[in-house]
Amino acid sequence: MALVEVHMPSLGEQTKEVVFLSWMKKIGEQVQIDEPVFKVEMATGKTILNQPMGVEVEILSQDDGVLVETHFKKKQRISVGDTAGILDTEAAPTVKQKKSWFAKMFGLDG
Repeated sequence: MALVEVHMPSLGEQTKEVVFLSWMKKIGEQVQIDEPVFKVEMATGKTILNQPMGVEVEILSQDDGVLVETHFKKKQRISVGDTAGILDTEAAPTVKQKKSWFAKMFGLDG
């Protein structure tokens, strides 16, 4: 089992902290590179009717794997660099398996 951490990435120089909104994957589900894994709300610095505004951002996976741990709960404040969860990269499909799936889907396997 090869485990890698899923971190909260930097969303810009001014953003040091965000609010965790939800997981887009469940424990045990397959995750692919550049696939959304979780959502956060980032403050914009603007207000409407004296209420701070935020923008929802989907955080993408940097690795293929299976989500085996999650560390954040809804409305939790998290910082850039915090570990959000853990992926098992050995449980991910191989490149050959991915190509095979793609070929079958588009009738290119024959």
